[in-house]
Amino acid sequence: MSAVRIEGELTKWFRVTMGVRQGCGLSLYLFNVMLEVVMNLALKDTEIGVNINGQMINNLRFADDIDLIAEEDTRCRN
Repeated sequence: MSAVRIEGELTKWFRVTMGVRQGCGLSLYLFNVMLEVVMNLALKDTEIGVNINGQMINNLRFADDIDLIAEEDTRCRN
């Protein structure tokens, strides 16, 4: 059972039926697996990024932070 504290007051208690318990070691792995799936879908068939030594880099991830990287295309300037 869980409740949410809002401005010092607790909401009504409700049953949590999905997910993992806070602090569970499994949550780290599940988060990383799902983030990998989401990023693969988001960047599917894209050619954006920066080429570094033959490797296309288009995102950097650390914990729950994500930076998307793209190189400016100067050919499109007027």
